[in-house]
Amino acid sequence: MIPEPIRDGIRGFLAPIIGFRVAKSWSDATSRSSGYQSPQTINSLVGSDPVDELNQVIESHVGSRFQQIASAFLEGIAAVQHQSMVRVLDIGGGLGEYFFLFEKMVPSLELQWTIIETPVVCELARSTTPTRANLSWINRLDDAEGHFDIALMSGVIQYVERPYELLN
Repeated sequence: MIPEPIRDGIRGFLAPIIGFRVAKSWSDATSRSSGYQSPQTINSLVGSDPVDELNQVIESHVGSRFQQIASAFLEGIAAVQHQSMVRVLDIGGGLGEYFFLFEKMVPSLELQWTIIETPVVCELARSTTPTRANLSWINRLDDAEGHFDIALMSGVIQYVERPYELLN
Protein backbone atom coordinates (compact mmCIF):
# COMPACT_ATOMS: atom_id res chain seq x y z
CA MET A 1 0.00 0.00 0.00
CA ILE A 2 1.28 3.43 -0.90
CA PRO A 3 0.94 5.98 1.92
CA GLU A 4 -1.88 8.48 1.27
CA PRO A 5 0.32 11.63 1.03
CA ILE A 6 2.53 9.94 -1.59
CA ARG A 7 -0.49 8.55 -3.48
CA ASP A 8 -2.13 12.02 -3.53
CA GLY A 9 1.13 13.55 -4.73
CA ILE A 10 1.39 11.06 -7.58
CA ARG A 11 -2.25 11.69 -8.55
CA GLY A 12 -1.69 15.43 -8.47
CA PHE A 13 1.41 15.13 -10.65
CA LEU A 14 -0.28 12.79 -13.17
CA ALA A 15 -3.66 14.58 -13.25
CA PRO A 16 -2.85 17.00 -16.10
CA ILE A 17 -1.32 14.16 -18.10
CA ILE A 18 -4.14 11.64 -17.75
CA GLY A 19 -6.94 14.21 -17.64
CA PHE A 20 -8.43 14.07 -14.18
CA ARG A 21 -8.11 15.88 -10.90
CA VAL A 22 -8.84 14.87 -7.34
CA ALA A 23 -11.22 17.34 -5.71
CA LYS A 24 -11.41 17.70 -1.96
CA SER A 25 -15.09 18.72 -2.00
CA TRP A 26 -18.12 19.00 -4.26
CA SER A 27 -17.82 22.81 -4.40
CA ASP A 28 -14.13 22.49 -5.31
CA ALA A 29 -14.95 20.08 -8.13
CA THR A 30 -17.78 22.20 -9.55
CA SER A 31 -15.74 25.38 -9.38
CA ARG A 32 -13.13 23.78 -11.67
CA SER A 33 -15.66 22.40 -14.14
CA SER A 34 -17.19 24.14 -17.12
CA GLY A 35 -20.34 22.17 -16.31
CA TYR A 36 -23.05 20.76 -18.50
CA GLN A 37 -24.42 24.20 -19.33
CA SER A 38 -21.21 25.41 -20.98
CA PRO A 39 -21.13 26.12 -24.72
CA GLN A 40 -18.25 23.64 -25.12
CA THR A 41 -20.31 20.82 -23.62
CA ILE A 42 -23.43 21.67 -25.58
CA ASN A 43 -21.46 21.92 -28.85
CA SER A 44 -19.99 18.47 -28.21
CA LEU A 45 -23.52 17.02 -28.06
CA VAL A 46 -24.58 18.34 -31.46
CA GLY A 47 -24.50 15.45 -33.89
CA SER A 48 -23.56 12.94 -31.20
CA ASP A 49 -26.88 11.14 -30.98
CA PRO A 50 -27.43 7.83 -32.76
CA VAL A 51 -30.02 9.17 -35.20
CA ASP A 52 -29.10 10.42 -38.64
CA GLU A 53 -30.96 13.04 -40.66
CA LEU A 54 -33.35 10.38 -41.98
CA ASN A 55 -34.33 9.42 -38.40
CA GLN A 56 -32.55 6.08 -38.71
CA VAL A 57 -30.52 4.62 -35.86
CA ILE A 58 -26.83 4.60 -36.68
CA GLU A 59 -25.66 1.05 -35.96
CA SER A 60 -22.13 2.10 -34.99
CA HIS A 61 -23.56 3.45 -31.71
CA VAL A 62 -24.33 -0.09 -30.57
CA GLY A 63 -21.23 -1.01 -28.60
CA SER A 64 -20.23 -2.59 -25.34
CA ARG A 65 -21.71 0.22 -23.24
CA PHE A 66 -25.07 -0.23 -24.94
CA GLN A 67 -24.85 -3.97 -24.32
CA GLN A 68 -24.37 -3.35 -20.60
CA ILE A 69 -27.33 -0.98 -20.50
CA ALA A 70 -29.43 -3.34 -22.63
CA SER A 71 -28.91 -6.29 -20.31
CA ALA A 72 -29.98 -4.25 -17.26
CA PHE A 73 -32.86 -2.67 -19.18
CA LEU A 74 -34.16 -6.02 -20.39
CA GLU A 75 -33.98 -7.35 -16.84
CA GLY A 76 -36.22 -4.45 -15.82
CA ILE A 77 -38.56 -5.17 -18.73
CA ALA A 78 -38.88 -8.78 -17.56
CA ALA A 79 -40.18 -7.51 -14.22
CA VAL A 80 -42.98 -5.53 -15.88
CA GLN A 81 -43.65 -7.81 -18.86
CA HIS A 82 -47.37 -8.02 -18.14
CA GLN A 83 -47.77 -4.33 -18.98
CA SER A 84 -48.59 -3.07 -22.46
CA MET A 85 -46.50 0.07 -21.99
CA VAL A 86 -43.24 0.62 -20.13
CA ARG A 87 -42.54 4.07 -18.68
CA VAL A 88 -38.84 4.96 -18.48
CA LEU A 89 -37.23 7.84 -16.60
CA ASP A 90 -33.83 8.40 -18.20
CA ILE A 91 -31.81 10.57 -15.84
CA GLY A 92 -29.07 12.37 -17.73
CA GLY A 93 -30.29 10.87 -21.01
CA GLY A 94 -28.83 13.58 -23.24
CA LEU A 95 -30.41 13.72 -26.67
CA GLY A 96 -32.18 10.38 -26.28
CA GLU A 97 -29.55 7.90 -27.42
CA TYR A 98 -30.96 4.96 -25.48
CA PHE A 99 -34.55 5.74 -26.44
CA PHE A 100 -33.74 5.65 -30.15
CA LEU A 101 -31.67 2.50 -29.82
CA PHE A 102 -34.32 0.62 -27.81
CA GLU A 103 -37.07 1.91 -30.08
CA LYS A 104 -35.34 0.19 -32.99
CA MET A 105 -34.01 -2.87 -31.17
CA VAL A 106 -37.32 -3.75 -29.46
CA PRO A 107 -40.02 -2.42 -31.82
CA SER A 108 -42.79 -4.50 -30.21
CA LEU A 109 -42.27 -2.74 -26.89
CA GLU A 110 -44.38 0.38 -26.31
CA LEU A 111 -42.15 2.91 -24.56
CA GLN A 112 -43.10 6.14 -22.81
CA TRP A 113 -39.69 7.79 -22.30
CA THR A 114 -38.93 10.88 -20.20
CA ILE A 115 -35.43 12.32 -20.08
CA ILE A 116 -34.24 14.56 -17.26
CA GLU A 117 -31.46 16.85 -18.40
CA THR A 118 -30.05 20.31 -17.83
CA PRO A 119 -32.18 23.16 -19.22
CA VAL A 120 -29.72 23.82 -22.04
CA VAL A 121 -29.60 20.16 -23.11
CA CYS A 122 -33.42 20.01 -23.01
CA GLU A 123 -33.57 23.04 -25.26
CA LEU A 124 -31.03 21.54 -27.67
CA ALA A 125 -32.86 18.20 -27.74
CA ARG A 126 -36.22 19.79 -28.46
CA SER A 127 -34.74 21.73 -31.38
CA THR A 128 -32.56 19.00 -32.94
CA THR A 129 -34.00 15.59 -32.06
CA PRO A 130 -36.71 13.88 -34.12
CA THR A 131 -40.12 14.40 -32.55
CA ARG A 132 -41.83 11.40 -31.00
CA ALA A 133 -45.12 11.48 -29.06
CA ASN A 134 -43.66 9.05 -26.54
CA LEU A 135 -40.41 10.98 -25.89
CA SER A 136 -40.09 14.09 -23.75
CA TRP A 137 -37.50 16.14 -21.87
CA ILE A 138 -37.79 17.79 -18.48
CA ASN A 139 -35.16 19.61 -16.45
CA ARG A 140 -36.45 18.92 -12.93
CA LEU A 141 -37.40 15.69 -11.22
CA ASP A 142 -40.43 17.50 -9.79
CA ASP A 143 -41.77 17.85 -13.36
CA ALA A 144 -41.95 14.07 -13.82
CA GLU A 145 -45.57 12.96 -13.91
CA GLY A 146 -46.86 9.65 -12.63
CA HIS A 147 -44.84 6.56 -11.86
CA PHE A 148 -42.03 4.99 -13.86
CA ASP A 149 -41.31 1.34 -14.34
CA ILE A 150 -37.61 1.80 -14.99
CA ALA A 151 -35.16 4.52 -13.94
CA LEU A 152 -32.12 4.57 -16.21
CA MET A 153 -28.96 6.28 -14.99
CA SER A 154 -26.06 5.61 -17.32
CA GLY A 155 -22.89 7.56 -16.65
CA VAL A 156 -24.65 10.13 -14.51
CA ILE A 157 -24.53 9.21 -10.83
CA GLN A 158 -20.93 10.39 -10.40
CA TYR A 159 -22.00 13.90 -11.44
CA VAL A 160 -24.70 14.22 -8.78
CA GLU A 161 -23.84 16.04 -5.58
CA ARG A 162 -25.91 13.72 -3.35
CA PRO A 163 -26.24 10.46 -5.32
CA TYR A 164 -27.80 8.44 -2.52
CA GLU A 165 -30.56 11.00 -2.11
CA LEU A 166 -31.28 10.77 -5.84
CA LEU A 167 -31.41 6.99 -5.64
CA ASN A 168 -33.85 7.16 -2.74
